[in-house]
Amino acid sequence: VEKVSCGIPFLSILKILGGAIKMKNGTVSVIIPCYNYGAFLGEAIESVLAQTLKPIEILIVDDASSDNTQQVGLAYQKKYPGFITFHRNEKNMGIVDNFNNAVPMTSGEYICFLGADNRFLPNYLELSAKVLDEDPSVGIAYTDYYLFGEQAKQVYDSHKENRRGKIENGFYYINFPEFDLDEMKIGHNFIHGSSMYRRAAYEQVGGYKNQKAAPEDYNLFLRIVTSGWTARKVHGTYLEYRQHSSEQANRKVVEKAQLEYYKERLAYFEKEAKDLNEHWVRDVNELRAEIDRLTSLIADKDRMIAEKDQVILSLQNQSALTFLRRKLKK
Repeated sequence: VEKVSCGIPFLSILKILGGAIKMKNGTVSVIIPCYNYGAFLGEAIESVLAQTLKPIEILIVDDASSDNTQQVGLAYQKKYPGFITFHRNEKNMGIVDNFNNAVPMTSGEYICFLGADNRFLPNYLELSAKVLDEDPSVGIAYTDYYLFGEQAKQVYDSHKENRRGKIENGFYYINFPEFDLDEMKIGHNFIHGSSMYRRAAYEQVGGYKNQKAAPEDYNLFLRIVTSGWTARKVHGTYLEYRQHSSEQANRKVVEKAQLEYYKERLAYFEKEAKDLNEHWVRDVNELRAEIDRLTSLIADKDRMIAEKDQVILSLQNQSALTFLRRKLKK
């Protein structure tokens, strides 16, 4: 029997059963969020099915789409029972709530989101998981990607020149740098939303957050890498990132969010600079006060030494005079 689960009741059941599904070590869960991308959903699913490292599950989360997403998702669930699960929200939850609602429905140690309009190349999961397997301090594994689709060139041209790579058969290569925490802290986002991350890292920082000042994936990954974890680049291009008119609308939203984020960061740095200046003035004043105190102490000690020398000299003179008087009496 085909069933469509609904977000809130499902989570209530999880709580009744004692919380989230038990995590399975060394395994990968793939989550495909979808909103009106039914036309592309099959390609995304097939790219996961073709992986050299099979995930333990594929979860499709439909955020109340009005197209054929449900039809496509249910067909795959029927074809791969127990492996592919289709979940439809009763109402549209938005990106962050949809993502956070999806993660507890899975059980893999590693989590990987794939946009319903994007595609993995066959070794994406294997090479990303290998990076996490080899170093327990790495919380996120990220890759380069290819842009494709009707708006690919436009998006390619908008990237910094040093990130633009080869162009081949309609695919535009974007090259991301090695991980640099300082770069991330100042708002340079080079870890894309389909990067694989540890469930433990996700849970430690409390999942995705609703913050208009930064894209949800950047916000999550920044909190992870500033909470004791690091990130590492998987060398190679294993993700195909579709760029089309709908994606451009999403991109504008992201760009507006990034603009708000940069404004917020600027205000933060201005406050930091002001605070630093106030701290500097306070420290200088404290240093001057300490110098004055030490100078006064030294002056007091010099005066005491001079007085002591004067007393000694006076005593010596007195003693000499007494000695002379005694000699004269004799």
